[in-house]
Amino acid sequence: PINNPTFTGTVTLPGNPSTANEAATKAYVDNITAGLNFHAAVHAATTANLSATYNNGAGTLSASGAFPTIDGETILETERILVKSQSDAKQNGIYTLTDDGDPSGTWVLTRASDADNSPAGEIAYGDFTFVQNGTLNGGQGFIMTTTGTITLGTSNIVYTQFNTDNIVTEI
Repeated sequence: PINNPTFTGTVTLPGNPSTANEAATKAYVDNITAGLNFHAAVHAATTANLSATYNNGAGTLSASGAFPTIDGETILETERILVKSQSDAKQNGIYTLTDDGDPSGTWVLTRASDADNSPAGEIAYGDFTFVQNGTLNGGQGFIMTTTGTITLGTSNIVYTQFNTDNIVTEI
């Protein structure tokens, strides 16, 4: 058998892959990824509502005390999290921990720079992120399924699990 072959021209495959580790045609990959807007991975994703105050103008969630663990993970300042479980879905989105509550006694999450809708239209149906860590969500991908024009503080932002296999553990 030939190991590590080198192809110098076009390779035509007989069809789409049907089992793991089979090569995929460009058309197959294009169809799978059509409409996905990839965002940088997040450290963890929420599994429950964060009891916090939402400030739409600043794009922040904040509350007194130290920042809680998220899906079994301790989050450090500057790490990204997917907030997807808020009782008020207008507060959901991708955030960065900008203050962990120590020593000020108030933690602050700020909408991530690639998910703060600046420029307008930056947040859209098909936004996708991988979750790197967590007991329930680690290794999962989530896609934003809200349709239409997204207005922060007005539009409900809904993320739905995209895959079922733990295929990503670290990025």
